[in-house]
Amino acid sequence: MNRKIFATVLLLTLLVSLFAATGALADHQDPIGDCPRAFELHHYMDHTDHMHQHIGPVEDANGDGYVCMKHLPNDFHLHIENYLPLN
Repeated sequence: MNRKIFATVLLLTLLVSLFAATGALADHQDPIGDCPRAFELHHYMDHTDHMHQHIGPVEDANGDGYVCMKHLPNDFHLHIENYLPLN
């Protein structure tokens, strides 16, 4: 019985550690790329709750937590990856 309790506690500890590490990594870091002219650098998930349509990738391809965004007519936002070298 003690082995089952130990295994359960160990598993729960590992799961909590995994979520804590993931949350820490999800914090905003510095971008690794810049945007072309007419685009603005935005945190990838900071504007997903607005009432507008997104055009472009649905994932952060370079994993830095940023995306380039351009406002278009009719409440559309064009997203591209921030890929230009930082100045």
